[in-house]
Amino acid sequence: MINKLPYYISLLILLFTTNAYSEETPKFYNDSAEELFYDAPLESYKMAEKALEAAHKVSSTHEIVRAYVNLSRYYTFKENYQRSLDSLYVGVEYINDIPRETAEQLLLSISQNHVILHSDNLTFDQFIKSNDEEKFWRKNYNVLIKLSAYYYNNYNYLNANDNLQKALVFAQNLKDSSYISEVNYQIGRLAVAIEKYDRSLVYFNKSLPYTLASNDSIRASKIYSYMGESQMLLKEYITADSLFQLALSYSSQQNENQYLVLKNLGKFNFNQGKYATSRSYYYKALQSMGNNFDAEKAFIFNELGDLSIIDHNFSESKIYYDSAIWYSKRFQDFKNLEEALVGLSDIAERRKDYKLSNELLKNSKIAQAKSNEQKEMEAISYSNAYFDTYFKDLQIIDLRQDKYIKDLILEQEKVKTNLLIVILIVVLLGGVLLVLWFLQTRKNAMLEREKAKVAREHNDELMLINDVLSQSQKELLNANQIKDRMFSVIGHDAKGPLISVRNQVFGLIGKVDKDSSVYEELVNSEILIDNVIRLINDLLNWAMLQDEKIELNIEKVDFKEILETNLSLYKQVIDRKNIAFDINLPSNTILDTDYQLLSFCVRNLLSNALKYSPEGGEIKISSKRKETSFSLSISDNGPGIGEHQMETIFLMPESFIAPSPDREGLGFGLPMTARFVKLLKGDISLTSKLNEGSKFQLTIPVG
Repeated sequence: MINKLPYYISLLILLFTTNAYSEETPKFYNDSAEELFYDAPLESYKMAEKALEAAHKVSSTHEIVRAYVNLSRYYTFKENYQRSLDSLYVGVEYINDIPRETAEQLLLSISQNHVILHSDNLTFDQFIKSNDEEKFWRKNYNVLIKLSAYYYNNYNYLNANDNLQKALVFAQNLKDSSYISEVNYQIGRLAVAIEKYDRSLVYFNKSLPYTLASNDSIRASKIYSYMGESQMLLKEYITADSLFQLALSYSSQQNENQYLVLKNLGKFNFNQGKYATSRSYYYKALQSMGNNFDAEKAFIFNELGDLSIIDHNFSESKIYYDSAIWYSKRFQDFKNLEEALVGLSDIAERRKDYKLSNELLKNSKIAQAKSNEQKEMEAISYSNAYFDTYFKDLQIIDLRQDKYIKDLILEQEKVKTNLLIVILIVVLLGGVLLVLWFLQTRKNAMLEREKAKVAREHNDELMLINDVLSQSQKELLNANQIKDRMFSVIGHDAKGPLISVRNQVFGLIGKVDKDSSVYEELVNSEILIDNVIRLINDLLNWAMLQDEKIELNIEKVDFKEILETNLSLYKQVIDRKNIAFDINLPSNTILDTDYQLLSFCVRNLLSNALKYSPEGGEIKISSKRKETSFSLSISDNGPGIGEHQMETIFLMPESFIAPSPDREGLGFGLPMTARFVKLLKGDISLTSKLNEGSKFQLTIPVG
């Protein structure tokens, strides 16, 4: 009775203070629930329920989450861990609207319950295989989206990505277009934050069709703005400008989202050197933000500080950098904090205050280290601190129980007067031991069954992971094939305009005085264009080399047409170097072969002969047509090739070597020619003598 006196006193005080309050406040009930938990868990639970009801009435998200945490503590005390988790996950719905300290407490409580349930993963591992009803999938999708947004807003991109990948699995299993679009948008936004711009464009393009179809102008504005930012940082400035204008058109009726577009337009114009326009957009972005989006203001103030330095207005620049530091510290944005400190250091150096400049640089290094620090390590330290407190509380409870047992034993010893009581105690102890042995045996059996169940669940999980990996492998192979094909198409599209430009430059050379500086610049431009065309040809060859499944397209082709077409490509070079041709063709030049491969071989052999022929030189082209074969030889009177080079001339280079004045292209031309001749089931050979020239001869079957 004496031991329970503090409990009754605290309960009376609580009832008295409750009646003294004229208004039911959720904070009061939550504070009371926390104070009563260790002495009166049930009363603590009742107070938490009252706190939840009162918090909903006044729409206090902070107190709602506190109430769910207090309810969870009671369920944990009663060892109802699943219900405890359910309460906490309802609280996750508000995680982005509450102070960071409360959010951390909520996440750590979730972690604690999962540790007790032998699961180190938040929601995913258990829910993915324990509940397949649609409502459970949707509930846990929403939880993961809320958690990813929280981690993203706190710069913990590793955990944000982890939760988004899990949410994507739920969305795909539900086959819900709106969910899939939402996750792809979130992953794209995260890719921009971690500077994976190509990846961000892929995910934004996946999210955009559903967004436009659903007339979601707010989301469309954000997607176009982020895509414009990615294209800008990939130096695709024309595309970026178009995307920003699209974003601005979609945000015209949604003022709360204009800041994102205006911020990116300011950044775009800053990179283009349009400083006045950039400053105007940044001012408009700040005006659009108002008192919201404070975390973004640090970046804008840094940019305005940089613009003021460009204008040599150091006093104004210092004001902007100080504002950036204030917002950076408030939201723990160490990246923008580092940039602001570097800017202030630059101002101090310009004012010849080198001591202050060095101090600011040292602080910027500290901010940089903080920016690179892994956020999960911080979460682990918080978790350990929470667990230490939890187990310390358990030890206090154990000490109270030990003291109670000791007092009980002392009291029993005082009243023991005869052997009958001693025997009774022995019997009771024996019964307790028997019960403990029975409970331990049953517990061991339950543990064995649990181990078997866990083993089965792990096996199912491994099978699921294996299926996902197999699907990912197929997607990667398909993406690689598409990449190689697209590379080849882009190369061809780029080469056509370059050849046209080269022809126009060549025409201008003939109209300009050779002694003028313009003539020399035009000649140099023509040389540069030729080098780029050769580089594109080598890159196209490389793209073709990657496709291991080249299929022959055998058809009737006219070799004479192939030769004339390829000679026309080099007309300017032939005219400039005054090359003479001795061409000997048979009367019948119709062949059954692959047009593209044969044209490629002829073009490379002609290019090689023209490159090494001196001015005024001669190239001999001779071909013979037989019933089942066709032979072609191309000879030049150039410098010839040494024996050592002849041994490796048809071998593929082991690595890329950048072109230089002494070496044009990537060295793929002749090796690719030999490869395609082999694909045509033919042979190619070379004979050469130094200072006399070279002769290439190929023979292919045609019937």
